[in-house]
Amino acid sequence: MKKLIFTISLLVIVSIAGFSQLKLEGSHNANLKTIMLKKGVVKYLMKIPNENQIVIYNLDHTVWKMISLSVPKNHKLDEIKHVSVNTLNKDQFVEIIYTCYAYEIKDDIEVAEFGYTKFIPTLNVINELGEVLLKIEHSSEFKIVEANGSKKLLVYQYKGDDFTAQNKTLIYNIGN
Repeated sequence: MKKLIFTISLLVIVSIAGFSQLKLEGSHNANLKTIMLKKGVVKYLMKIPNENQIVIYNLDHTVWKMISLSVPKNHKLDEIKHVSVNTLNKDQFVEIIYTCYAYEIKDDIEVAEFGYTKFIPTLNVINELGEVLLKIEHSSEFKIVEANGSKKLLVYQYKGDDFTAQNKTLIYNIGN
């Protein structure tokens, strides 16, 4: 009887240990983001800000695409907002929506020793070949909406400071 209890206990421990073990399958020297493309295809995305580049990995950690991002002079790459295929146009190229910021330092304020820095965002839409599909200054937010058989890209634009702000929503038809 003791042998039977010992054997059952050992089998339970081995089966629990076998199912609950996490195994490291790889690592990357950056924070990866997951993206889902059409038909449930999942990829990893790594941003390399110093090189203005992104790398998209397959789930087995092999490189699927390396894409250079166009970042204007005196701008810094900020955030990768959206990655897709066939969402913004009909070709098979990867589409990337990302933001970058220009830093404008103002020193014409009352207390000169305290500089004033203004961040001017730009929303960029390119394909994997680096072709610019859209570029909107004073913008960092967007939304893709589908209704009644049509698809739209809404881009929110903010111009001005504080009380003089002029907010707009730019609406683009996505003709798929």
